[in-house]
Amino acid sequence: MTRLRELDVTTFDGKSTQQKVELARSLTKLPTSINRFSLQYRSSRYRQEDDPEGLLVTEDGEDILTRELRRFSQREGLKVFRFSGCAELSIFWPPDSATSEPRHWPTLEAFQIHFYHPQHLASIHTTESLDVAQDPNDSDRIDAHKGIMNASLRALAKCSACMPKAKDNYIYFDDTWDTYFTYCTMFPGDPCVIINGELDVELDEETVDEWRKTAEVHNLDFQIQIEEAKEEATDEEEATDEEEATDEEEATDEEEATDEEEATE
Repeated sequence: MTRLRELDVTTFDGKSTQQKVELARSLTKLPTSINRFSLQYRSSRYRQEDDPEGLLVTEDGEDILTRELRRFSQREGLKVFRFSGCAELSIFWPPDSATSEPRHWPTLEAFQIHFYHPQHLASIHTTESLDVAQDPNDSDRIDAHKGIMNASLRALAKCSACMPKAKDNYIYFDDTWDTYFTYCTMFPGDPCVIINGELDVELDEETVDEWRKTAEVHNLDFQIQIEEAKEEATDEEEATDEEEATDEEEATDEEEATDEEEATE
């Protein structure tokens, strides 16, 4: 009998938290033969706009789906783990209070998380109001932005250090934050930590130290590369480019016509 090796699932939550609980508990029933796992868990609009705390369902002090996803990522034989959705930061690293939870990813090569609506996570993480978390001009939101990013990156660093086969881990903060953070061990001569996105991202000293230790675990020279996200060209820039291209084409046509006339003479 053929064994299931890859599982790619996309699902939408409903108004009942029971659906999320059932999804979380179903993960333990999946076959152990899976070595590549991907789950996109999209939230309904009413949750996104009105009830950020409803995105998480707490059991024993931790969001149940977050906990079960982390446990699933630690399975022996699993190589690739991808999740897109809303989860607590403990998806990377167990809470300090959970002393009995394992902290080892024996076979995992890629731990890749796409956080939907990170402003909601910032609201929950810092116990701020959603209005503050959503306001891009509010300094409190900026603090929350940096705080949750650094906390996420530290958690991923701890996780990566306990992944002996780590190759390509990343976090993507969706929406207006639009920021990628990547840890790659496959190219020893290149920077192992790459940040691509907003330029106001600032790594605090604790986060940098955590990643330095992780790089040492994998025998890498610790280097960070920060890249600015490419912006889409404005209408004016596109119009200018088109005009320049047209001018070049016209000039080329005139030169060719002149050459032909001279050749004829």
